[in-house]
Amino acid sequence: MEPTTHLAEASSASPCLSPCAKVLSGNRGNPVRRILLATDFSPASLKAAERAIALASQCGATLTILHVININAQPARGELGTAEELMKQRWAEGSVQMGRLAWSLSGQVEAQTLIEEGLPWEKIVEKSGDFDLLILGKSSAQPGWRPFSQHTVRRVIRNAARPLLVVPA
Repeated sequence: MEPTTHLAEASSASPCLSPCAKVLSGNRGNPVRRILLATDFSPASLKAAERAIALASQCGATLTILHVININAQPARGELGTAEELMKQRWAEGSVQMGRLAWSLSGQVEAQTLIEEGLPWEKIVEKSGDFDLLILGKSSAQPGWRPFSQHTVRRVIRNAARPLLVVPA
């Protein structure tokens, strides 16, 4: 059975989607109870987090925040060390940033965090099947490389197993 992906792009001017019980036609009228927010901690992802918090709160849904440590990431300028040392550093940085994001949500919505290692688009697509809605931030084309590059976003859009809300920066 081929997954169906329905893409909704949120506008910065639009209010939260409602009613949540039937938020997306692609969800076959089923209530949104579990939301997956994929984040790379970029400004676009943080804007998507705001939308995810609002929707989770409005829907009474649980929110899972996923960060993927990219196994193919190239060292940033000035980063030195073995591949193992660089991965440990990325895990440490991801854990700190995830902790900050989770702390900022306390009291707003029921949330859990998840950090995985792999190719971001593959892990996001793999995990999306366990949720009613996937939310992802999309930044405008910028110089430099980010874990959620335009390439990652396009692949998630094409392959997500559930309805997807893309929040532009």
